[in-house]
Amino acid sequence: MSREQFLDIVKDRIASPAFRGEYCWKETCFIVSDYWDTAEFSDGPARVVKPNTLANVILVEAALLIPTEYTLENTDTSRWKVDKKFIPKIGYLFSMISAIFATQSLGMTETVAGNILFIGLGGGVMNNFVSATFPNMNVTMVDINPATKPMAIEQFNVVEDKLSRIIIQDGVQFVKNQLAVGNDNIFDAILIDACYNDAKHDMLCPIEFFTEKAFIKNLKSFIRKSGIIVFNLLVIGHKKLKIEKE
Repeated sequence: MSREQFLDIVKDRIASPAFRGEYCWKETCFIVSDYWDTAEFSDGPARVVKPNTLANVILVEAALLIPTEYTLENTDTSRWKVDKKFIPKIGYLFSMISAIFATQSLGMTETVAGNILFIGLGGGVMNNFVSATFPNMNVTMVDINPATKPMAIEQFNVVEDKLSRIIIQDGVQFVKNQLAVGNDNIFDAILIDACYNDAKHDMLCPIEFFTEKAFIKNLKSFIRKSGIIVFNLLVIGHKKLKIEKE
């Protein structure tokens, strides 16, 4: 069949969310689905994650790579890989990744080598981009939620190898433990994308423990002098302006 015929079939199959998996821990479940024509990707397939605790909120979104063989079997998007090198230019992920290079903490060349810490794994979209675009980068991903690791590996093709690892641990405790054994001035960039998965808090991101003075002090010891720390800040509700000013 032609590419156009192939894509028409795919569009029909995922015009409504196509369930791909559910990953749960405690009261929160992450539901993974494939969509066509979502908010971030106006004309193409994407794999998204929604929590059962936040209605109509997409936590993770990744473009899917369209196969080059246009067969009926390949219209099943559950078989497709994510496009690791694609991050939408509209949205906080692009801003967080761009900050690393805009401040010249790391050189923006394919051969650049450095150490990056992600606190908050989700689907591993930021890690995928860094590892695929800069293959010499050493990446550590830390998340307290054990459900994120199988989700990132099974649904978003995150790879663990000698330069990429997932650690299931409280991010605050991880930093504290590393400093306790003398591992300071390690990272060139630390990106914190750790959020609440419910609407009970005015500040969804970051989780309040990551804003405490003791943790910020530890972060300063954990990062190299030329490094950068980037937070994802998301505030809702009536306290939005107050928190943003603070």
